[in-house]
Amino acid sequence: MRRERAEEKIALKRDIGLFGSFSMGYADVGADIYVALGLVALYSAGGSPLAFSLAAVLYITTGLSYAELASTYPYAGGVQVYSMKAFNDLAGFVAGWMMLLSYTVDITLFAMASAGYLSFFIHAIRQSSQVGPFRLGNLIISTLIIISFLITINVLGVRESSTLNVMMVFPSLAVQMTILLMGFAFNFSFPMFLKQISEIGSPRFLDVSYISFLDLRAQNFIYGVTLAMSSYVGIASIAQAAEETKKPYRWIPLAAKLSVLMVLIFSIGLSVLSMGMMSWQELAGNLGSPLVAMAKRIAYIGNPLSYLVAFTGFTVNLASANTGVIGVSRIVFSMAKYNQMPGWFNQIHSKFRTPTRSILFFGAIGMILTFLGGLEKVADLYTFAALITYIFVNLAIFRLRKIDMEAYRPWKGPSIRSVPLTGFIGGAAALTILILMIIFHPIGRSLGTFWLIFGLVLYATYRKAKGLPVTGRIYADEVKPAAYKIEVLAMVPYEIPSSIAADVLQSYFDRRHRLFLADLISARDMNEFRELESLSMSHLEEVASILRKERYEVTTFIIRGGERALAEEAEPYDFVAIFWRGRLKGKILQISKMLSDRLKGRLVMLRVR
Repeated sequence: MRRERAEEKIALKRDIGLFGSFSMGYADVGADIYVALGLVALYSAGGSPLAFSLAAVLYITTGLSYAELASTYPYAGGVQVYSMKAFNDLAGFVAGWMMLLSYTVDITLFAMASAGYLSFFIHAIRQSSQVGPFRLGNLIISTLIIISFLITINVLGVRESSTLNVMMVFPSLAVQMTILLMGFAFNFSFPMFLKQISEIGSPRFLDVSYISFLDLRAQNFIYGVTLAMSSYVGIASIAQAAEETKKPYRWIPLAAKLSVLMVLIFSIGLSVLSMGMMSWQELAGNLGSPLVAMAKRIAYIGNPLSYLVAFTGFTVNLASANTGVIGVSRIVFSMAKYNQMPGWFNQIHSKFRTPTRSILFFGAIGMILTFLGGLEKVADLYTFAALITYIFVNLAIFRLRKIDMEAYRPWKGPSIRSVPLTGFIGGAAALTILILMIIFHPIGRSLGTFWLIFGLVLYATYRKAKGLPVTGRIYADEVKPAAYKIEVLAMVPYEIPSSIAADVLQSYFDRRHRLFLADLISARDMNEFRELESLSMSHLEEVASILRKERYEVTTFIIRGGERALAEEAEPYDFVAIFWRGRLKGKILQISKMLSDRLKGRLVMLRVR
């Protein structure tokens, strides 16, 4: 029993830095641009840059709202946690349930898109294969392989999945910047741009739920604006990993602002460039690969650049699917933590410190969705669900500014007479675009409404079975602003008596410090390892129990391996504390020298007499 309780307290590992956080925020959105340019042109015609600019209003304001909330409340779950804190558990569930839908569709859509771009180089992906009695398209098989790979990476650790995102995103940034610079330098025609920008809305009847009394072009343009919004879905990903971000008070606001800036440069910049170098009809005719069509037109380097675009289309879509796996697993983990979903999902793997069950379960759902094919018909759900969560996040910033006025906010958005502008403008924009989607997108409104009703029934049934109120606010007080607590990794060997260890820690650190108690375990065989692990974990929990009675915030875990494992684990913390007795010698001396070199003044030696 003691071992089980100890495992429940295992924390998510803070392994995401600035570039990792930025790449998560950019990956989803950056991948959308590879398709959205052609789609928006199909409906908005020459007014595409205006459509992207109007949709960008929502993206900018909501991105800045996330920057404030995620750095103030750095919890896995993002909007689900903010809504629960601001309103009640039901609001938190609705926000989380809709975000869960968005991320689940994201996994499949972008894994399939990634496989599609890979087929530029491996043509067999477009063919079919015989798998036992079934004949499957190689595109589906390739998508399943990609999702399996992403599941494995995410199970192994958030550092590995974050590193993958960084590796996949930055080549895309470089190639898109090349297209912008070279395109404007050699191919952009300002007269052509002015001519096309005046043609707002396609003159053709397309797949839209038209309203009889409105102008055809105007309706097509409005539909294009809602599609442009789909290219801005993804900024919430930064918030989902806030609990695993190093120094969230510093990196989250900066990562959110960088993501907003880069996406605006490329979405609006590329749409403006496209209208000055090719007709909107030609751009719309290349729905699957509009950037490849643009790259081919660039003087001198068009042909080789088009292959680079295809490659980065593969990489950035892979990163977006990976972000979907990260996002859905963290939001489900958070919902289970607050009894909005079964507690089975609220488990962290003791070795990898990732929500393995959530990753495997929803990764498997993403694989199942692959067999449906034609997912472009339900891609509306991706935007529909995200817009509802955007409304929640912008409403939450109003409420939390009022009920949690004393919270330390590392970054705070602009206000007029205490009214947060990001929340006001972002909420109004999200509601407006959601209404337009409901009017013009029949598949999105029907399937999205069904998903919401289905979730509410499941939620009400589960809460009643647990004896909890459906609309209660019983977990809101558990979501506390992070302020800025100094995080200390304290290495507590089991040879030091628990009462002595607790006394020493209290004499060195006060309640402004968040204590992470750990022990370094290595053994010759598995039996010895299990015995040492059980002994150490019991000892750590005894020390933690004493400290918790004194109102310290304490987490316990085991570090497996040697000095190198300890050095890697110690890196994100503000300070690392080492217990020692007598003279510094042997292994303690070796560890202290190594950490002193790596931590640069962040090592604290706790002497025990």
